[in-house]
Amino acid sequence: MFQAGFIHYPKQQECAVDILQHMEDNGVCPDDEMGRMLHARFGGDGHPVRKFQRMLYWMPKFKHISPFPLPRALPDDPADLAVLALRRIAVDAENKIDVYREDDLPDSAVDRTFVVTAQAPEQMRLIARHPTDVPVFVEGAFKLWLRNKWVHYFVLKADPKEEDATRRKRTQEEEDAEDPSDWQLFFEETTRRQETAAALVAAATVHEQEDGCVLALCVTGTNSRDSLASWLKLLQRDNPALAAIPVVFRLRSAAAELQTVDDASSQHPASVVEATT
Repeated sequence: MFQAGFIHYPKQQECAVDILQHMEDNGVCPDDEMGRMLHARFGGDGHPVRKFQRMLYWMPKFKHISPFPLPRALPDDPADLAVLALRRIAVDAENKIDVYREDDLPDSAVDRTFVVTAQAPEQMRLIARHPTDVPVFVEGAFKLWLRNKWVHYFVLKADPKEEDATRRKRTQEEEDAEDPSDWQLFFEETTRRQETAAALVAAATVHEQEDGCVLALCVTGTNSRDSLASWLKLLQRDNPALAAIPVVFRLRSAAAELQTVDDASSQHPASVVEATT
């Protein structure tokens, strides 16, 4: 115990800990034989043995804790990497991911790239019900890390409905004003109010959030405006109503100048306005 406290043979202990750390970084879990070797050389209270015990406890837990597991070796193809990214972002179990190569894209001669798009049937119904005089927005690029690799993705969003925002605010104010002194009456009243609201108002889908309604997701190879315009044309195949809805681009890293509606409508599927921030 005193030898462990004063770290006898510090270089050897540091070397063993560095080896264990290198194994942890590469996903290699030590076995019982290595544990016996460390215990015989550094004792049960040594730093290498303590590191070994922590690895045996945490590594099996972290190995299967993610609901969106990644393969051990990430693909080198950017399109395959984009598919993995969209699977982690999309929360709808009915989500469909389509991969379009450069030969499948409209106007692919302008921008030789790929487009990976993700959309669920419920999002298609939201687009079909969207008013034609209210614009939707293409926002991005947002960065998503997949271990040591990352991809940029874009979101097609709509502003939140005013009645949804008003209902959320009113519900929150009512809950804050409730007197929880009598817990039984409080929970009964809350349950009754929720059942009444559910019967009168359709519940919001998972795509309708407080900051907006997510209508589709995509990853492109070049992150350019032309590739996003090709993405919108591809979305029109399954969403004909999108052709009549104005689209506003909110690109973080775009370098293009502000584009008028007349110029954009001749190049893009709908009335498209470039809003560069």
